[in-house]
Amino acid sequence: MAAIQEVSAQDTLIFQSMWTHFATADTPNVDYVDFQISEWQRLTHDLPVEPNENHFANTGIATWYPEKINTDIVRLGIGLFGINGSVPIMSMPFELIPALSLKAKVVNSKPLKKGNAVGYGAEYHAPNDGYLITIPIGHSDGYPFNGSGMRVLVADGQIGHIVGGVAMDQSMIFVTNPVAVGTTVTLIGRVGDQSITMQDLAEHTQSSIVALMNDFAPRLQRIIVS
Repeated sequence: MAAIQEVSAQDTLIFQSMWTHFATADTPNVDYVDFQISEWQRLTHDLPVEPNENHFANTGIATWYPEKINTDIVRLGIGLFGINGSVPIMSMPFELIPALSLKAKVVNSKPLKKGNAVGYGAEYHAPNDGYLITIPIGHSDGYPFNGSGMRVLVADGQIGHIVGGVAMDQSMIFVTNPVAVGTTVTLIGRVGDQSITMQDLAEHTQSSIVALMNDFAPRLQRIIVS
């Protein structure tokens, strides 16, 4: 209360907003959701000055408990990317369309013979004749270090797999048919009727979707599409 009064008394400051967050809004623990709402109402009741806006609805509240809150602003987090971050705990009450994709272009392509070793420790050996393509995305870009074996989608319709470990600045992919330099490879996203989701990557690497998304490095080029 004292802080609100002090801010409101200053000509150079604006009491713009008040907000909180919900710890269990993406879980079935509705009792704690109700507790946090009651605490918010208790603490904000009869304020000496009202803020211009209140905002305390995150993706979880807006998705599973919208009838419980009355707020000026909804702060969408992972939901903005069309992702259910609560899988498999909570199923979506409506359809989400994934909006995030991760793509790179092939910078090198060469034949690979059956038995040829690839990558650190020479632990991977080609199961049959094929081709090894290289893309300029590695764990310094935020792609998980333990992503070896993860499938990717090549623009020509092939499905490839990351092999030999994810390097710092690049990853190598084994494919059956030759791929031209400059061909687009989709690590997250859709190509035709095939798709790879953040959930797929999280399950493969035994990580959380939020952690994976937070790891994407600033040096990755961001392209906003409509």
